[in-house]
Amino acid sequence: MAIATLVEVDVTYSAPPNIIATYEMTDSTGLIEITLPGLTIDEDSYHHIPNTDLNGVAYAIQLLSFAISCDSANFNVRVLDINDITRLSTINEVLSYNNVNLSYLDTNFLEFVIKNRDNPITNKLYLYLENASGTITLVLTYLNLQDRLF
Repeated sequence: MAIATLVEVDVTYSAPPNIIATYEMTDSTGLIEITLPGLTIDEDSYHHIPNTDLNGVAYAIQLLSFAISCDSANFNVRVLDINDITRLSTINEVLSYNNVNLSYLDTNFLEFVIKNRDNPITNKLYLYLENASGTITLVLTYLNLQDRLF
C-alpha cells in the first residue's frame, strides 16, 4: 500500500482549533494511506496560549473541507474509513467524487464526522484513485474529535 507524504500541517488559532493537513503522493494504484495528525490534548484547556502541539492522533474527525488536485482531466476519488479495498461501494466508503477535472474543493460539510473503522482503531483514512496521474495533492481541514482510545 502506498503512503501519502504529509508535506505540511498547521493549526489555526481558533476555538476549536482547525487542523489543515497537506499531503502529496505519486502512486495512484490501490489504497493510499492517509495519516491524520491531531493535537496533543493533555493539558488544561483554559490557557491563554493556543495549543499547537501536533504530536497527537485523530481517530475521529469532523471534516470541514476536502481538496484534491492532479494532472488528470477526468479522475475519480474515493475515501474509505477502513483498510480494506473490498469495502468500496459499501457503507465504509465515506466520500466519492467522480469525473474530477484537474482539481476539486468541497466545503459543503455541515456536520460530517468520520471515524476510523480498523480493528484495532488507527488514525488513518484510505484514498482510492482511478485515472489519476502526476503529483497528487490532497488538503484536509478538520477538527480532531477523538484523540485517544477508550
